[in-house]
Amino acid sequence: MLINTYEQVNWNFDKHYLKDLEKENINIPSSIFIKKGSDVSLKEHMKKNKWDCIVVKPTISGAGRYTYKVDKNNIEKINNKYLELIKEEDFIIQEFQKNIVSKGEVAVVLIDGEYTHAILKLAKKGDFRVQDDFGGTIHDYEPNQEMIEFAQKSIKSLNPTPVYARVDIIWDNENKMAVSELELIEPELWFRNNPSSAVKIAKVLKEKVVI
Repeated sequence: MLINTYEQVNWNFDKHYLKDLEKENINIPSSIFIKKGSDVSLKEHMKKNKWDCIVVKPTISGAGRYTYKVDKNNIEKINNKYLELIKEEDFIIQEFQKNIVSKGEVAVVLIDGEYTHAILKLAKKGDFRVQDDFGGTIHDYEPNQEMIEFAQKSIKSLNPTPVYARVDIIWDNENKMAVSELELIEPELWFRNNPSSAVKIAKVLKEKVVI
């Protein structure tokens, strides 16, 4: 049984959904999408886009799978790996957002479109990945109204409103809020940090989900 609709889950499965958010005037990190089979090197992509540092990952991925931070110091090594991986699947290349290191990433949880709570995710020293798989830590966080409204705007175009959504927000290189991920497929929602949100989703499930 799916809680969010099949159409939304299928859409959210591939990071190409970020392009759809961008069309709805939702700020995302500077990104390009590379089709499977491309033979263009990472160095060429970086030169064309005038990027000094990038993050490379598959468009269908999770928990940091095949996710690499690339700069002039490791580009030759990572490029060889990338050129092998791109033969098998699409990739997304994004300009590295430096604030992820200093400010972290905020996960804003929405139940039935309404804000319930948020978590700040911080990477361990020397890393940029905030997932706990790589030593990242979580902390309570109180977003301001601007951030809450930005998260709600990120799902406004979805119909019906998702039963649950987690909007992961960072500050881009211009210090503007940007959606790094929109999670609609069984994400960690940290109910333990806000037990009332578990009660809320239970009520919504009872009202809206047919079992």
